[in-house]
Amino acid sequence: FFFNDTATTEIYLFPYTTLSDLLLRQGQPALAAEYLAAQATEPGASLDTDLLYARALNAGGRIDAAADHLRPRLGESSASRLRWLQLGFEISDSDPAAAGRWIDDLVPYVDRSKFEEIETLARMQGRLFRLTGDTGRLEAAAELLDGLPATGASGSRNETRGMIAELQGQTEMARRQYEAALAADPGRLTSANNLANLLVTTGGDLERALALATAATASNVSAEFLDTLAAVQAAPRPAASASI
Repeated sequence: FFFNDTATTEIYLFPYTTLSDLLLRQGQPALAAEYLAAQATEPGASLDTDLLYARALNAGGRIDAAADHLRPRLGESSASRLRWLQLGFEISDSDPAAAGRWIDDLVPYVDRSKFEEIETLARMQGRLFRLTGDTGRLEAAAELLDGLPATGASGSRNETRGMIAELQGQTEMARRQYEAALAADPGRLTSANNLANLLVTTGGDLERALALATAATASNVSAEFLDTLAAVQAAPRPAASASI
């Protein structure tokens, strides 16, 4: 695809992947998929090309076609499976039921020795439980975490355990896990946000909750983090004692 800039008379060559990505960002998934189809269906196509093609198909509502195209990649590498999971998170934003089928396709291929795969899949199952109320998803997430070592160097594993424990109603376990995640990595914003929310909903230390929520929103102004900060600020404080 060539673009002729009449102001400079220079001609630029845009790779099909770059053009397709631009079209996808502009809300034209069908055209993006059309541009990528020839490359993505050739033998030896790169993983990035296949993933972009699958994203275009997904965005155009052709989720089954995307799964059929990308499924042969699942047995290749952990990177392929993690990218499949990433697409699952994207699909869940608009179609949780389709995301569930997408994740079920992945499960037989997951390498139980790859902790990042297990941890990310557990998070996805927890997300599907929140979106659909399917308790089987929550049970699957807990079972996945049972097979992992108790902690990880970065704190991500504690964060994941905290999320699942919170969904199970085990608030004290969740609090301990978020605390452990922050001790391992004070920059874990999701742990800070979730712990702040937990402290508010369970009657915990509101000043600590405010500090955590403020720190989280200072680094990531997401709707979820802002909601937590607002809840902390609105939480009733104990009345001050009268001085005598």
